[in-house]
Amino acid sequence: MPDWIPPVLAGAFLVVSYRVVRTSGAGLRVAVLLMAVLNAGVLWLLAATGPPRGVAAVALVSTVAAVHSLLAAVRTMMSRIQRVDAESFHGLVRQAANAPGPR
Repeated sequence: MPDWIPPVLAGAFLVVSYRVVRTSGAGLRVAVLLMAVLNAGVLWLLAATGPPRGVAAVALVSTVAAVHSLLAAVRTMMSRIQRVDAESFHGLVRQAANAPGPR
């Protein structure tokens, strides 16, 4: 098997894993823990069996994929924020202040 195949497969696995974890609905802590364990496992396996330069390449691809995934999650979060004008905001405040129940 050529030397370039294991790093390419490892990088592809990590990129797909980032996508699956991000879209799975797992919380941030669980997602970070899961991806840290996957990264450590894949890099350890690659270091034990593959070429040394492959570890550096996969670590770089993994870092880029992590940053991309984080930015995509932030974009998704920001798109869910509802923007209101001043009058609507004051109406929401009045509605909350006049609501029955404990304050």
